[in-house]
Amino acid sequence: MTQAFSEQSFRGKALICAALVFSVSLLVYCWTLAPTVTLVDSGELIVTARFFGVAHPPGFPLYLTLAHLFSLIPIGSIAFRINFASAFFAALASGLLTLVTAEFIASTCYLTETNVKKGKKRLTRAGVKDDGEGKSGWMFNIFPAAASGLVLAFSRTLWSYATIAEVYTLNTLLIVTILFLMTRWRRRILEDPRWIAKQGKSGKPTILIMTRHFMRRRSHSDSRSAFIM
Repeated sequence: MTQAFSEQSFRGKALICAALVFSVSLLVYCWTLAPTVTLVDSGELIVTARFFGVAHPPGFPLYLTLAHLFSLIPIGSIAFRINFASAFFAALASGLLTLVTAEFIASTCYLTETNVKKGKKRLTRAGVKDDGEGKSGWMFNIFPAAASGLVLAFSRTLWSYATIAEVYTLNTLLIVTILFLMTRWRRRILEDPRWIAKQGKSGKPTILIMTRHFMRRRSHSDSRSAFIM
């Protein structure tokens, strides 16, 4: 119960930390947001997003669709609204990177606690008592997650694109989302190696289960072909 409670507490603090990083980033982006059209592709993207046009190749259909929704917000000019879309995507990517780092920390802590428990069992068998819990404070674990999100948010490249109409902030958000899903999946596997099998038995097949099944079949067929050769 203590371990589950501490894990839930860490997740809650990580979510609060990600929300704070998102809020601070979005506030600073709005403070430095371009009020109108800027240079390069900004004017083209604003017009095509507003009127559902087609931008230069590859067209950016996802960005234009989302930016069109932001253009419907009744605040400021059309250019300001679509510039705000870039700020929102960048702030969301920064907050999500905080969760990615938190997932890495949680996975590392789980492996460390597992090794500590194994060591305690060995000490107990040897007749040596160990009363140390081996747990660091939550501030030590949360601080790197918040720092990583803030570093991304106020990096020169992302900040410069978060204040104008550009597609790069949405690209960053999509990449960080993939990283988050990968780290969350990795932590689930570390906590319970039978998690994939449980997902399959629960009637929720995933691409990971299908890939694992495919690799098993391929290794089996390769062994058969090698035997025939």
